[in-house]
Amino acid sequence: MAEFLTDLARQSGDGWRTPSPFTMEQFGVSTPEDIAWNERGLVTHPLKTFVESVSLHPEPLPFPVSYVRFTKGSMGLFEPFAALAQANGWDYREVPWRHAAPAVLPDECAELLIEIAACDASSAAI
Repeated sequence: MAEFLTDLARQSGDGWRTPSPFTMEQFGVSTPEDIAWNERGLVTHPLKTFVESVSLHPEPLPFPVSYVRFTKGSMGLFEPFAALAQANGWDYREVPWRHAAPAVLPDECAELLIEIAACDASSAAI
């Protein structure tokens, strides 16, 4: 994927940014209204965010961390990050939604975030 995105950035993004290689339909957006709404905000993405690792310091992180994995229509892009979240003992959740769930299921996503925040608040040391 990194090689593909690097080539795409060279062809269409001045070498440093890349347009989305996916359609809105691949992300689970299906109605013409939702597609149009999402495509209005679709911008190029800095290539380095795809090809350079990020190191989080300090380790372990001094605050609660949650990872939400959208499982429906998984394209194989996020499995390594899900495994890392589990290996690090983060609060890990899977939902049967597609990657674009915040755009097409905003109420459900908001409820999930509120639930996560409530759990983090109740387990925080005072």
